[in-house]
Amino acid sequence: MRVRPARTALVAVAASAAALCAAARFGAATAAAFVGAATRLSPVASTSRQLLGRAAARSTEAAESEEVAADGRAEGAAGSRRAALGAASLAAAFAGNEQRAVAQEPKITAKCAFDIRLGLSSAIKPRRVVIGLFGEEAPGLTGNFLKACSASIPGEAGQSARYQLSTVRSIAKDRVIAFADFPGGNFLFKRTAPSRGGMVKEEKIPLAGPDTKTEETNELKHDAVGRVSMPKGGGTFNFLISPVANAPFLDKRNVVIGQVLEGLDVIEDINKIQTTPKGGILNLASARSEDPMAPESSDDYLNIPLTKTKIMKSQVLGS
Repeated sequence: MRVRPARTALVAVAASAAALCAAARFGAATAAAFVGAATRLSPVASTSRQLLGRAAARSTEAAESEEVAADGRAEGAAGSRRAALGAASLAAAFAGNEQRAVAQEPKITAKCAFDIRLGLSSAIKPRRVVIGLFGEEAPGLTGNFLKACSASIPGEAGQSARYQLSTVRSIAKDRVIAFADFPGGNFLFKRTAPSRGGMVKEEKIPLAGPDTKTEETNELKHDAVGRVSMPKGGGTFNFLISPVANAPFLDKRNVVIGQVLEGLDVIEDINKIQTTPKGGILNLASARSEDPMAPESSDDYLNIPLTKTKIMKSQVLGS
């Protein structure tokens, strides 16, 4: 039975449509199979083959374009996911570093407030400095500090060893601010019983008794503006405040006991006060190096402030 040309044309058209559908749905290989099957049905195979070949090629190009677009969308989505994950990782890392930085600062177990007046005039308003104490890092030394802050020292020292009304002892600019000169001096003078000859002697007794001595140390450094420390070994109520962020020269002889929490601007202004050397020419002749990182020396404590700087009030703050 012969296949008529009209019917052949219909077959070619149908095959073309099938090829287009096959290319879109299943790809170029399936479309080619449709082309081969359709052209074998007709004597006008060459014409059908050309027609169907072009249709299949267009279908293949369309399918490939769709695949490329799909790949692009997938890659874009993957890139967005990677960016989001990267941002999340960065945020997590930042938060982790921040938490570690906070965790490295010791626990504050108590607070002491000083109202400090810079100058002699009663018209000058005292300015507040609040110190947080690291009681778990230096329990003995912080205990001494708190007793002097609240005037709760037992024994003969009593009210004499109170930071209230004491003054700054010395200032080494950009190195250390040293407290405190007590109103009656840093010693008690106890009179002894008259001797046989009727002579009465005075015994010089340190305000800080034997119970204030301690061998405690810790790993804390003078690595922040406003670090508060006391001399190693105890036996004194003197304390230091670092006016700079990096003062490793104070680490050897002193133990960090706290941190200025409020009033760093006051500490900055005290640091700027002009001084005069104690001992005059003799002190100048043996002056330490001008290197700000030079080791701590006795000269750091021989610079008397020309502006009287007094703690007008000291008190322990509630937690």
